Parts: sequence; structure tokens; C-alpha cells
Amino acid sequence: MKKTILAVVWMLICSSTLRLFAEPPARPEPEWARSRSAAQAGDEGESWSLGELRQNDPERFDELMRLRREDPQAFRQAIREELRKGSRLRRSGAGPRFATRHREIKDLVERFQDAESEEESARLRQEIRQLLADEFDRRVERHREHIEALSERLERMREELAEQSGRREQLIESQLRFWLEGEPEE
Repeated sequence: MKKTILAVVWMLICSSTLRLFAEPPARPEPEWARSRSAAQAGDEGESWSLGELRQNDPERFDELMRLRREDPQAFRQAIREELRKGSRLRRSGAGPRFATRHREIKDLVERFQDAESEEESARLRQEIRQLLADEFDRRVERHREHIEALSERLERMREELAEQSGRREQLIESQLRFWLEGEPEE
């Protein structure tokens, strides 16, 4: 009996010691570094994440991950700047798709600057112009849709106001009964 207990204790000690020297299990990627879930994903203007950055600007993502390992303070500062930049994009009505188009334009501008012939420069200039025109048209359309939605909301509010104005006396009596007699409103 003593030998069995001794053997069990020895196995427990050995397994605990082995766990100390074993590699730690791989930690899952933190939530803030993942892409948005399908439930969160939507149209432009959604929240910024490192997952989006990884997808839209892999070079910047790699730079941030290097900073994270080498200089956590600089990493935090860079993340704050990325968040501010993302906030400015959301306020302007832009989002991840804009970032992708922005990168496309940036790449074309670099190619334009390195172009060796007039033909290539003219072609790249036209491509850049077309991307900018497309973005302008998208922005105008977003503004038009926003104005339409605001107009519909304003019309609904006017209708509600007219209805309430028509029922003025009835609503006042209902409130009076509630305050004086404790009767629930109709």
C-alpha cells in the first residue's frame, strides 16, 4: 500500500516538474487583433481593428507587431495614432474600403513617379484620376442617401407633431389623470 501511494506521489511530482519545462500552450490571438466577426462586419465606417489593418495594410501591420515586441511604449503610441486616423476616416464617412482605395492610389502614384515614359505616365495619371472620380461619386452618393434618410425622418416627425397637436386636449387630460389619480396613461 505504501509503495502504491509512493508511486502515485512520485508520478504527480514528475508530471508537475515536466509541465514546468514544457512549452506553454499557444495563446489564442487576442480579440483586439482579430478581424471583425461576421456579426460586426458591415458597411463602411465600422470600428477599426488590427485585423482590418492586417488585411488592408500588411506592411503597417508588420511594423506595428515589430514595435509591439521591441518597444511596447512606441507600440501604444502608434496604436493611438492609428485609432485617431480611423476615427477621422469614420467621421468623414470613409472606412475599410476607402483605406484599400487609398492604398491603390498611393501605389499608382509611386508607379507614376517612377514611370520611365510619357505614355506610362499618362496612363497612370488617367487611372489615378478614375479612382479619384469613383471615390468622389461614392461620397456624393453617400451624402445624397444621408440627406434622403434625414428628409424621411423629418417628415415622420412632422406627421407625429401634427397628430399630437390634433390630440392636444386628450393627451393633456390623460397626463392630468395620471398625475392626480395615478391612473395609467391610455
